[in-house]
Amino acid sequence: MSNSEAGMEKMKTNDYVKFLTETIISHLDTPKDVREEAKKMRKQQDEALLYKIFGTMPYMFMTGVKMAKKRRGIKPPLDESEEMKKGLH
Repeated sequence: MSNSEAGMEKMKTNDYVKFLTETIISHLDTPKDVREEAKKMRKQQDEALLYKIFGTMPYMFMTGVKMAKKRRGIKPPLDESEEMKKGLH
């Protein structure tokens, strides 16, 4: 590798680090509300894309899974004192 090639490679690395730094800083400077809204919009677009490509089946499946999770709820894990009371430990 000649000096000019090494210089080009280093320049690319510097540009990449600069890009990453700017991206991280812009993310940190963006208010949390705006980031959450953008995330919701991306999720809505993803669901619409699945619906558009594959029809209603994936949409019905995803909706069913979401409803089942909501109905079932997520039970918090038992802490040690509750385990001892129930004789599980």
